[in-house]
Amino acid sequence: MIPMLTLSIPGDDVAALLMGAFLIHGLTPGPLIFFEHTETIYAIFAGFLITDLFLLGIAKLGFRFFVKVASLRRYYIFPV
Repeated sequence: MIPMLTLSIPGDDVAALLMGAFLIHGLTPGPLIFFEHTETIYAIFAGFLITDLFLLGIAKLGFRFFVKVASLRRYYIFPV
């Protein structure tokens, strides 16, 4: 996301699709996007922060379950 937003160079296919969506909606990625569309950039960063907090909660709540699944024998895990 950082190279796509700052230099207009997508790093992978998902960033290229997101860049295409930005262009369809009239947002041109590059250094000026931080000055011209600050509210959109803040919304993207806020979304990243909220997503990270949700992932932290899922990891904390599911840690014991993940440990139990990882301690199963291989012949139970591999077919799944």
